Amino acid sequence: MKKLKILFLVVLGLFFVVLSIINSCRKGSGILGPGYVMPTPTATFTPDINYSVLIHQSGTPVSNVEVQLVKENTQTLRTKTDAKGIAGFKVQEYGKWSLLVDTFDDYKPQVFIVDPTSNTFDAFDYGIPSLELNLLSGNELIPISPSSITYTVKYHTKIPREKNIKINVGYQINTYIQSPQTVCYDNDELTIRLDIPKSFEGYNINKVINSTTTVPRQYLNIQAYTQGTASRQTTTTSNIRTLTKNWNLNITTRYYYMTLFDFQSNDAHVSYYAGIKDANLSNSYNIPFTGTIKYQLVEFGNTGSGSNAIIYSGLSNRCMPDFTTYGCFNALAKVNTNRDEYWAWRDGMNQNGWLVVRIFDDGYLDVKRRFETKNGWGIICYHWCCTSRDITRASYSCKWEAKESCSAWDRFRIADITRSRYQILNLTE
Repeated sequence: MKKLKILFLVVLGLFFVVLSIINSCRKGSGILGPGYVMPTPTATFTPDINYSVLIHQSGTPVSNVEVQLVKENTQTLRTKTDAKGIAGFKVQEYGKWSLLVDTFDDYKPQVFIVDPTSNTFDAFDYGIPSLELNLLSGNELIPISPSSITYTVKYHTKIPREKNIKINVGYQINTYIQSPQTVCYDNDELTIRLDIPKSFEGYNINKVINSTTTVPRQYLNIQAYTQGTASRQTTTTSNIRTLTKNWNLNITTRYYYMTLFDFQSNDAHVSYYAGIKDANLSNSYNIPFTGTIKYQLVEFGNTGSGSNAIIYSGLSNRCMPDFTTYGCFNALAKVNTNRDEYWAWRDGMNQNGWLVVRIFDDGYLDVKRRFETKNGWGIICYHWCCTSRDITRASYSCKWEAKESCSAWDRFRIADITRSRYQILNLTE
């Protein structure tokens, strides 16, 4: 019994000795010596990574853009994208970095979080911004009366980019774009109001009727577009909207381009006239005529060896001299020259001209039309006499034989000579 007690005490003592050794090893001290079972520290591995980033717009590389790679504001790497839109960096630290892309083409500077150690190549697509131009109110069939049209223009962009909004409608239309007239973020939207004046004819596209006939200037295509805040260059255009003329002026008239020599006028030198007469507008479409239709000469042009001149006013007396057969005109213009009567006799003179006339009424009609003809000259007619004294309009002829009918003691004298280019014109637009 006594032996068993002694054995028990010996075992219990050994247990405490082993437990003490284990604790001392855990603390790095004790009878087995300090740090005997602790692991030996090793040096941290430093990466050596070639990291690249591509900046593009739907596959089109963006070159010469400054790009920075920043690690927790302690390290900054800088470079620029090359012609392929790629910027390369040498990275020697693990972890996430901030990629800073500078502004270009009015895009706002951007920050992207990247991890070069897990992905050595990143691509960022800035996309191609777009515009939507949609009708909000009004009608794109344009009447002869004043009208207004309102559109909405909506901007779409992946990356914020500030641009001015414009619309290409020409100077005749007053345009009002909602303030601040700029867009920046995706789905930014502005309204655009167009105020179209009466008798608007700023159309630039012909209407094709068939293979041989076109009606000029019936359509106007318009687009909204963005313009750089600094460069003023157009960068994005919207879909096309079309304004259609919903009226037309159909005018049929007699047009004359005339040569006149009158021994009593312009110091007995040649003058040129042009005029329209018997104008008929009854076949016009969608024009509510009001009051009296008026005709005002805007321009009379002459070309040729007899006269090269342009005048901008017509005659208040719109009737040709009574001795002619031309009568009165809706609009009439005259150019004087220093050419004598022999110039009026010349066959096939290369002289010709044109007439621009403003046609308007007391209501909405107010347009300009150009009249001219390529027809050749008609016959020469003249008043003449056989005299040894004063010139009179004793005889009238359109034949050359009259020049041979005077007696030997009388002279053949010309009082006046008339000749014209003539055409019945029909203008529809």
